[in-house]
Amino acid sequence: MSMGRFKNIIIFMLIFLAVYLTSQLWFEDSAETSILASIYKPREATPQSGLEKYFAYPTRIVTGDGSSKFFISYSMAENDIRKLCDSMIEDALQSGTVREYTGIDWTESITGAVAVYEYSFTMKSAEFLKAMGIKNSPLSSELEAFDSIIVQADEVSGALITLHDSASNKCAQINANLSSYGSEFLTALNEAAEDRGNDIYYESSILAGIDSDKNFFIPAWDEKGCYYVLGKTATDYYDSSVGVEKSVIRANLLPFFDNPSAVYDATTDVIASGDENTIVKYYSNDVLEYTSYKWDSKTTDLLDDYAAALDFIAKRDVAMVNEIYLSHYNDEQNGERHFYFDYVVNDLPVVFSDRLKSAVKEQTANGIKVVLKEGNLVGYTRLAYNFSIVEDMDLANWDIPGYISGSGADLDDFKSITLGYSANEVDLIEDNNTMSLYVEFMTTDGISSVEALKIEAN
Repeated sequence: MSMGRFKNIIIFMLIFLAVYLTSQLWFEDSAETSILASIYKPREATPQSGLEKYFAYPTRIVTGDGSSKFFISYSMAENDIRKLCDSMIEDALQSGTVREYTGIDWTESITGAVAVYEYSFTMKSAEFLKAMGIKNSPLSSELEAFDSIIVQADEVSGALITLHDSASNKCAQINANLSSYGSEFLTALNEAAEDRGNDIYYESSILAGIDSDKNFFIPAWDEKGCYYVLGKTATDYYDSSVGVEKSVIRANLLPFFDNPSAVYDATTDVIASGDENTIVKYYSNDVLEYTSYKWDSKTTDLLDDYAAALDFIAKRDVAMVNEIYLSHYNDEQNGERHFYFDYVVNDLPVVFSDRLKSAVKEQTANGIKVVLKEGNLVGYTRLAYNFSIVEDMDLANWDIPGYISGSGADLDDFKSITLGYSANEVDLIEDNNTMSLYVEFMTTDGISSVEALKIEAN
């Protein structure tokens, strides 16, 4: 090939590239016009193995070292105490003997060194064993379901594991030769209590003498109150300091697509992008909505779908920064299975304020909703906020046990009391996005009321 012909080919290629790039400038800024889109690679469609185990993780873990103070931790993040308790529970279920009975003595169960797994939904024993990878255990034949696991251990008696179903008040108690765990368990609980220092703690309603047949944990602090850090709410998909930029939001939606270079802008009243299989919308109330029409014939069970939900969140929603926990799920109905997750910040759950619930009620009542149909992930909805803590502090000063005792409520109807941060709707103009502490009272009927803590300014 002559040098002149070679130069002509190069010139032609440069002209073609210039015409192509210039033509893109005529269109509204969108995901596909970004040159960066070409470096994105299709993501793996197969979920990572091992994610099924997270289904067995509790909503929260309550720990006590034998004093009157208990501490609570949330989320699915790795936790040394949880890993230790998992090992104890697994060993007990595989090697111990199970005794089923009705009626639990909470005073006996939570006095001394203890860790309590609390689930926000009823855990089926068969699903729990499968998630834990346990094939042979008599648990399923003795107790069909439960919503808490009590782990006790000492250096003399070894370990005692009790699974409790609050609805039926039935228990399954497992005795096993786990004396080797006693010293390690006590050390872990003592170290955890020391790390908490003067942090907010919890009291047991039973041990505190509150007149109720049920046990629930009540947030408390020293007589003069407890200083805590405030929270902050911000948007995930755009920079609130410069306002809403459609191009920024669309660029951040690219990881939801297998082939970002094929994404087009959908003509709707919201910010939306799509391809032949998927459409992703971003609403003005900062709700992100993903819908997929891609369909594969497959057979899955609950744990398969849960693993797919976790895998999707980790791989696709790369803008999310907060820890989450599974708050509840709806088992298969009309071929669909729904999983609901909520947020955690500073080891406290994020509670949506009434104002925020009103703003997003049409789309989601939780932080995240994942929908699978016959094994296909067809829907994903998220309130696209991130939550963090700030250096400012407030003083929480409220006698909650006294408030409960004097409220006139039927304490036997109480199921749980949740201390968390309140999340309000993000206000770009006023920047009034600070989160304070809230207390949520939940009854056995599912009725919830949220009370703002009485706060004294620092």
